Amino acid sequence: MGERFVPAQYQPPLPVDRLILNEGAEGAGDRMELDVLIVGAGPAGLACAIELAHLAQREHTDVNIGVLEKAEALGEHCLSGAVVSPRAFRELFPDLKDADFPFRGPVTQERVAFLTSRRAVTLPTPPTMHNAGNYVASLCEIVRWLGERAAALGVNVFTGFPAASLLVDGRRVAGVRTAATGLDREGRPLSNYMAPNDLTAKVTVLAEGTRGSLSQAWLEWQAVTSENPQIYALGVKEIWETRRPLDTIVHTLGWPVPTDAFGGSFMYPLEPNLVALGIVFAPHSTISPPSRYCRNSGCSFICWSSPWTSSAASW
Repeated sequence: MGERFVPAQYQPPLPVDRLILNEGAEGAGDRMELDVLIVGAGPAGLACAIELAHLAQREHTDVNIGVLEKAEALGEHCLSGAVVSPRAFRELFPDLKDADFPFRGPVTQERVAFLTSRRAVTLPTPPTMHNAGNYVASLCEIVRWLGERAAALGVNVFTGFPAASLLVDGRRVAGVRTAATGLDREGRPLSNYMAPNDLTAKVTVLAEGTRGSLSQAWLEWQAVTSENPQIYALGVKEIWETRRPLDTIVHTLGWPVPTDAFGGSFMYPLEPNLVALGIVFAPHSTISPPSRYCRNSGCSFICWSSPWTSSAASW
């Protein structure tokens, strides 16, 4: 069976002393001042920048907006198929039609199934999982498309710059410091060392994602807690090429997720012979090696959906 482990047991302590720095702390190289700084160029961060740019245009006001993204290119950290409601796109771009948005196609059929190791039982689709009127899309394509729209509106998008620390002035967030580059494993400068840069702003927006280190540091620093804290899950996603097309989006529960944990799988058709496949499960669950865990789930999809011949294209 191989070694088994519980991912939730491997969460290291948060290094708040490195994630929260006083503005003007030594060690920075260049400094840039902005009106609004958004950390994270995912769908939320870019949508925020676009809406602010639209507001500035309507008010005939110049607002210097910057978006900081750790990936070398937009969309590189967003490998996933998705089922998307077009509502936010319609509100953000009222002059465009659905056909203008970066969607692969409308949802035409859907299925919810309970899996065992040997069979799949189709279940009635719960009301909260009905996707009529929604679209299948690729998150990386959505991010790239939003990035182009943001740049056209004058938003500065800085890729390849991970935000390493929050800069604070008293209790106020004043900006961020990027990560230094050209360090060895022990943190010592190499010949290609480049000092971090400070980006300061009147308003700093954190859009790092569900486990953003700066967001976690701010919550701990400000002692912001919740009686009902956020619940997280682990996910593994792959893109599969198939010989036969799929015209149905599929969600599952049951096997191979352990009975002591929540989770499930999904399969979304991106193209006639290209399928986005993934599995999500609770981080406290006891699982076998994750790569085999996901691959077993992927094989189960392919086996019970139809007698396809398939291969993983990316993951």
